[in-house]
Amino acid sequence: MLGKLARWLRIFGYDCGLAPERAADSEVLSLAEGRILLTRDKELARLPNALYVPGNTIKSQLSLLYRRYHIRLAITPTRCPLCNGKLVKAETPNGPGWKCTSCGKEYWQGSHWKRIAELAEEVRRE
Repeated sequence: MLGKLARWLRIFGYDCGLAPERAADSEVLSLAEGRILLTRDKELARLPNALYVPGNTIKSQLSLLYRRYHIRLAITPTRCPLCNGKLVKAETPNGPGWKCTSCGKEYWQGSHWKRIAELAEEVRRE
């Protein structure tokens, strides 16, 4: 339910687990151990370490986390947005970048980098 938010948090360097679609509450809770549980499930949101995340846009969701937890909103290439694996510096076909140690995906500072930074700045200003 919050897969896009998880990818964005990973871009900002956060270790962010993601439960499979239609996972049982018990599976979600085991993944959340020692973490803040972000959810759109109102039942799970009643737990002490949980936060209900309303809103359908990434901007509104990031705004909530920024206000509530003061998360840093700076691109920090340490986590793979797809699998949450660790990124290491690597030479990519597009120049210097990073490679995921888990799935092998390569990343570099492309045009999307500017759009991510701009959205983060908008959230900080609001």
